[in-house]
Amino acid sequence: MTKTVWLLRQLCTDPIARDPRIVLKWYDGPRRSGISYVAELTGNPEVKFHWHKKPEVLKTRPKMRGEPRAPCATCTNALFAFFRVAQRGHDLCFPSITSMAQLVFGNGKQPYYQWMTTDSLRIWQQLGVEWSGLLLPPPIEKLVIKPGLGRSYGAYEITLSREWLDLCDKKKAVRVRLPLPMNGTSQNIVLKSLVMGSQDMIPINQFYGITTGNKRCEGVVPHIPLETWHIVRRWYQENGGRIDWQRLPYTREVPKRKRKERVNPIRLIPSRHFNMHVWRPGEWSRAKSQRS
Repeated sequence: MTKTVWLLRQLCTDPIARDPRIVLKWYDGPRRSGISYVAELTGNPEVKFHWHKKPEVLKTRPKMRGEPRAPCATCTNALFAFFRVAQRGHDLCFPSITSMAQLVFGNGKQPYYQWMTTDSLRIWQQLGVEWSGLLLPPPIEKLVIKPGLGRSYGAYEITLSREWLDLCDKKKAVRVRLPLPMNGTSQNIVLKSLVMGSQDMIPINQFYGITTGNKRCEGVVPHIPLETWHIVRRWYQENGGRIDWQRLPYTREVPKRKRKERVNPIRLIPSRHFNMHVWRPGEWSRAKSQRS
């Protein structure tokens, strides 16, 4: 049985997952409205983060990363899993953190996945997102933890924000299959490619900045590691789709002659565009059956 979820279109056109090593520049926000810090998303200044300070936020033991910070791929995967449960009409009630990690990552017994699940609960209680005028509060509106035996926590009850759920309408949202890659760049490429589809002459610098979070270089052609593309291709193959990409050929540059300057020979310049062909999940298997 495939796990599908309807996601806000802005989450696919401008994905927000970032590598944990990327550090954002946070500035003081309007504290009267409950926002402590504001930051622009690296690589995509059209997206802004708003860090809300809440005293009842769940404490992570041990604390995984410094705060405030951007969400990583594991945090976004956890949020998408919560959206899927809410869209199916079920309550977000979990008897333990182990059952919650089992739902999100498929492995709830290892302490690492339990810590990452707790860390995801913490960040989504405080992090709000803004896309070009669309300001949304933190996705988790309320988290109730019932006491357990000894020092351990008991049952978890999560209440998601109604603003997020209303925007994930089937007419406006994008259908995505879970789980997504646990690598931030690979996850962003998957979400971006599902919306873009097959296109030619895609600017590498703009695509690189949105998906990786690094600065868009003007004098240098950026490069996405081949291993990242292999992860994206594996996700498409596992979900009945396919993705192909092709870098455009090199171009030749003839230097202009100037007085009293040494003229360099003709050199090859790497292209700043590439082509991408996408068969969304289920399309490639149907296309193969029609050919046969």
